[in-house]
Amino acid sequence: MGLEDKRKTIDELDQEIVKLLTKRLEVATEIGFYKKERGLKILDRDREEEVIKKNLDRVNNETFAPYVETILEKLMSVSRDAQSDIVIENRTPISAIISMPVITSKVKDPVVAYGGVKGSYGEQALIQYFGEVKELSFKNFSEVIEAVVNGQADYGILPIENTSTGGILEVERLLEKDNIYIVGETIVHVAHCLLGIGELEEIKTVYSHVQGFEQSREFLMDFDFKEVPYFNTAISAEFVARSGDKSLGAIASKRAGEVYGLKVLKENINYNLENFTRFVIIKNTVEIEADYDKISLQVIVEDREGSLLRVIKSITENRLNMVKIASRPILGKPFEYIFSIDINGNLNEKRVKKALKEISENSVLMNFKGNYKEVKGK
Repeated sequence: MGLEDKRKTIDELDQEIVKLLTKRLEVATEIGFYKKERGLKILDRDREEEVIKKNLDRVNNETFAPYVETILEKLMSVSRDAQSDIVIENRTPISAIISMPVITSKVKDPVVAYGGVKGSYGEQALIQYFGEVKELSFKNFSEVIEAVVNGQADYGILPIENTSTGGILEVERLLEKDNIYIVGETIVHVAHCLLGIGELEEIKTVYSHVQGFEQSREFLMDFDFKEVPYFNTAISAEFVARSGDKSLGAIASKRAGEVYGLKVLKENINYNLENFTRFVIIKNTVEIEADYDKISLQVIVEDREGSLLRVIKSITENRLNMVKIASRPILGKPFEYIFSIDINGNLNEKRVKKALKEISENSVLMNFKGNYKEVKGK
């Protein structure tokens, strides 16, 4: 049989395959309506695995088994897509897919909470994002969260990751609260200084936030300072200024030094001069605008083969860009992890609805944490 004859045979087989695939999708669609009427999940992992195993047993030539398995997995995915179109079509944006409160609009003349005092990077981020508004300052990040949850503040602003030290674990865990959502972000350039009342040679003890110490580690290695972790970089500067003690120093911004009347003993002491911190703006309800293009999720998957891969495939197969994925331990559950995932997209997009539906079904838990406007890296 020549090449043209083989191609003719392929064409004939393709015709039969297309007829069978069409018939199979028709039946899958009927099942989709059935699931929609009864509120059933689209994904039935045990059933899919059973179908794949049963059909692999029918493959006579073991050489082709891996290829057939790939085709069957793709077939399952396509069938789920067809069912998703039925289940999520013509429903309210995303609230039919995931649990969240009513979507609200931006607050005019808001009250905004931040961690620290005047001169802190948190205040700088607040001014950068909101301009001049009524501010509420708190010593702890948890107090910022509570102010937003209780309605004392309309918005809060928190640091979530740094280009030198990575994610800020304390904030990531605080964001696990069900009634807190990310509605915006801003990026602040962080330039640490050693501040004090006296001279550099007089400094014995230095106060700062743990992030300030870690981001200035190379500078600190040349000195025998006692390091005292404190609430915030600017609060550290305020404490040193009020102490009147020349043996105390603070790692904070140059502006904090100006605010509290401290000398800059050493400028730009952070080892990474391209040192930026990403701050997120939080609210107790969700906001959606047409140009919002970033979505944050928190996901827990089963401890079994391929669980995380299925979540990632839901993102890639729906043609979405994954901006970030990071894991952290779950408190009280040794060696179990929760994943923070950021993707590009808007909740009103059909492909985003599909992806979130699939991720939810492939996860033990999926927390939707917000849809907001992405700020590109500096």
